[in-house]
Amino acid sequence: MGLESLQLLSKKGIASEGSIELVTDIMTKLNKDALEFGLINNATALTDVTGFGLLGHLYEMLKNSSLSATVNFENVPLISDIYEYLDKGIYPSGSQRNLDYLSENIIHDSKEKSIQILCDAQTNGGLLIAIPKDQEIKSSKNMKVNEDIWEIGEINSKYNEKINII
Repeated sequence: MGLESLQLLSKKGIASEGSIELVTDIMTKLNKDALEFGLINNATALTDVTGFGLLGHLYEMLKNSSLSATVNFENVPLISDIYEYLDKGIYPSGSQRNLDYLSENIIHDSKEKSIQILCDAQTNGGLLIAIPKDQEIKSSKNMKVNEDIWEIGEINSKYNEKINII
């Protein structure tokens, strides 16, 4: 959920104080530490997750490469209230445009809500980092695996410019 969406929900009295605090904390963290993590782990690609959502930025990394990706939805960290907001029909138009744009490049058997979440337009959703498969992952001084950094999938050559959600 992007900052613009949260501000609107806050003004309408829909967003909980907990959601506002959590999302504000997430979006005000700088990506400097994540960049350092990528560098010490020999990142081959890196992008910030913003208005195009996680899948939009991942697709841009794959575009014109003949590569594809597999994303394990269960490994993607989510804010705790995301399903509650989706159940209320709260889904920004920018997120819907992302989903419409990517629909032909997404392979999935999952529920529509998980795809909506992965296409959610962000103000600052952190960094998406591609690290070589044989790289032994090293935590940086300020970034810990499974606390600040999550392995959510892999880049592969199974499909051409497609993202497979499992």
